[in-house]
Amino acid sequence: MRRWRVVLVAMACAALLGATSSVAPSAEEHFLDFSQDNFKVSFISGNLTAAITYAWPRVIFQHSTDLFSATFEVGMPAMYLFNDTNGDGLFSRSEAAYTAYLDSLYDVVWNVSEVGFYNDTIGGEVALFTMSAPISLYLNSTDVEPTVRDWANATFWFRISEKKMTYTNSYGSYDVQGKTELRFNYSLYIRNKMNFTGLALEHLLKGGGSANMFLLREASSRPGGHLTPVYSREDETVNGPDFTHKLVQTSLPCQEIDFAKDDNTIQSFYHYSSEPLGNVSGSVRPINMNSSFYTTGSGMILDIAYEMDNETSMLSHEGFIGIDEAGFKLKVRDWFENNTAAILAVIGGLMALIATSVLVSKLRLRNRAARGGPDSPEPKK
Repeated sequence: MRRWRVVLVAMACAALLGATSSVAPSAEEHFLDFSQDNFKVSFISGNLTAAITYAWPRVIFQHSTDLFSATFEVGMPAMYLFNDTNGDGLFSRSEAAYTAYLDSLYDVVWNVSEVGFYNDTIGGEVALFTMSAPISLYLNSTDVEPTVRDWANATFWFRISEKKMTYTNSYGSYDVQGKTELRFNYSLYIRNKMNFTGLALEHLLKGGGSANMFLLREASSRPGGHLTPVYSREDETVNGPDFTHKLVQTSLPCQEIDFAKDDNTIQSFYHYSSEPLGNVSGSVRPINMNSSFYTTGSGMILDIAYEMDNETSMLSHEGFIGIDEAGFKLKVRDWFENNTAAILAVIGGLMALIATSVLVSKLRLRNRAARGGPDSPEPKK
């Protein structure tokens, strides 16, 4: 058993070294490592590794140094213009008037920047990446051409700071930790006004490995609310296109969603500001927001609905993702104990293979001896 532990750990270390060696060091020294290719930009900062894809706004992240870290994902594939016909403030598919896809499969051409750095008085050095594109509206998902071309311009900013930074809204203040948390915000500049009462931004959240559960902080009589467990393995899409759960938002500065294992161990999180902003009739002010969700069998769809009208010319919102270090205290020995059955099965299979090989070798020697071949042993006298 000890030998196989060494082998498996060595293989994991080799894989980790191979992954990190692909990050080309920059000529200038910075507080983090980064790389860019034709598909994504990657940051390795502290214990956070985060990749931002060019195809659509999506962050795929994990623990940098934990050999057995799951992969987590927060992406925003689409927006929906809708009319809140039942007045509940939530978005449902039947209320959608138009869809604004953010995926390049729908001819969205994202203009991506190089990774830039600047110095902040409080946050120290800050790494910045942006992506922007004109967004069109589709009446049906099967349409080849958009109904309203270049309806709005969307810009996403992604930042990691060297030190902790504090942000404030009317609900209070919240901290974004340096190096291990990535903050992103987006602005939507509307060019063509349409008749609708709400806009919903769809989020796709996924957890890999054993992180199959989400913990949603919802309002309750308790201070700080309570955590509602949501299991991503349940496919609620079978309940119809309008099925959704209302997320009972708290009065905290941020709404909180945690990625967790089945034993409630939190490993990462996605938090988003409780106060989006909009430019309404030339004045910037808070926008009312409601959230809803459902699971898909492999993840969770989160819809954030913003109250808007024809006088709204701009929408801005922000959130951040990060790693919860306390969820990665699992030691190599604990991993072996948790996976004893699988390891024994592998060892048993290898032993059976070795035994079969030995038996085949003996049979070959016996056949050669029977034929009196040159490699056969001398007959006994």
